[in-house]
Amino acid sequence: RHEHASPRLSSAGARLWSLRGGATRAAGSGKPKRDEARLSLKFAAYVVAWAVVPTLLRVAYAYVTLPAAVPAPAPSLLQSLGYVSAPAASAPEALPLPQRWQVAVAAAWVANNLAVMVPGRYDSRRAMAAEKACAATANLFTPSGWAFAIWGPIFAGEWLMMLYLTNVPAAGAVGAAVAPGWVAALCAQAAWCAAFRPSVCGPGLLWVPAGLLATTGACLAV
Repeated sequence: RHEHASPRLSSAGARLWSLRGGATRAAGSGKPKRDEARLSLKFAAYVVAWAVVPTLLRVAYAYVTLPAAVPAPAPSLLQSLGYVSAPAASAPEALPLPQRWQVAVAAAWVANNLAVMVPGRYDSRRAMAAEKACAATANLFTPSGWAFAIWGPIFAGEWLMMLYLTNVPAAGAVGAAVAPGWVAALCAQAAWCAAFRPSVCGPGLLWVPAGLLATTGACLAV
């Protein structure tokens, strides 16, 4: 029984080892990948528009629906003589212009999205394709390509959070409290995008981007 089990176990182990992590069985296998995404002026304008246009629309709507100030009536004779106080004119309502922390939240979101699009990181399509071609260096901790799909919900959540904090009046008190940590986390994430590349941090300095990722988590936990 043991003589028959060993070949089966070794065959199963070899099959598991051949499917380890994100490695492919042979170089060039699988579907052809798209070109590397690059930062362009069109994408930058698109990101800035998503951060600025909702706030501009909110302020414009508030301006259009702003009630006109009611002028004070002409003072009577007794009011002119100082015997009776004259009623004060109603002050016009102030426009809901963005506060400084809201500007910082929107600017940090824009900077983070632009930093992500700069090519050349270790996790770029070009670098990952080169790693898949040499599958002998992969192990059980090498992530598969679909694992990076988690960034879609993350960036969508950051976008919705930015819109909520910068445009919902009910979020004023909460936004002012969480803005410092949230802005610091996005800045640390943008710094990670700048550091996690061979031209900046070689294999001996990968602790720098790892520390920036830890800083991102710590800032979000504040």
